[in-house]
Amino acid sequence: MTYRFSTALVLGVVVGSSESARADDDTYRAETAVADLVGGGAFAAGIELGTDSTLGLALAIGGGTIAAFGAPVLHGAHGNAGRAVASLFLRAGLPAGGAYLGYLLSPPDNAKFRHGGGLIGFMGGYVIVTIIDIAMATTSTDDATSARVLSIGGKF
Repeated sequence: MTYRFSTALVLGVVVGSSESARADDDTYRAETAVADLVGGGAFAAGIELGTDSTLGLALAIGGGTIAAFGAPVLHGAHGNAGRAVASLFLRAGLPAGGAYLGYLLSPPDNAKFRHGGGLIGFMGGYVIVTIIDIAMATTSTDDATSARVLSIGGKF
């Protein structure tokens, strides 16, 4: 039951997003944002519910799978293999590095807070990866003269 639900969740978001993305091949940032938000939200909800329950385990597995592979699959579906590989490497490195950094920066005398600092660092790394993926989905490889830049203040 758990694995069927998580597989259906993954396939529903990725296939639904890639089907609607084919209508506009220049930008697929909305689909990328939806995949990342649904994946991250479902993963966080599954962890909060606890992986000892069926629903919590299904949400954690399904959401984690979408969070890890949703945007790279969308990049590949739009013919951007380089972006897909870059997205996979970023998703492997930044959240793990953020978790380690958050763990190191937490006070050593409070073990419970220290693990929470790792979780905060992990989510911070995931947020950065999401922003980078949305920016990659915004740019077009066809027209080299119209490059878009994403900054903290907006697009210029």
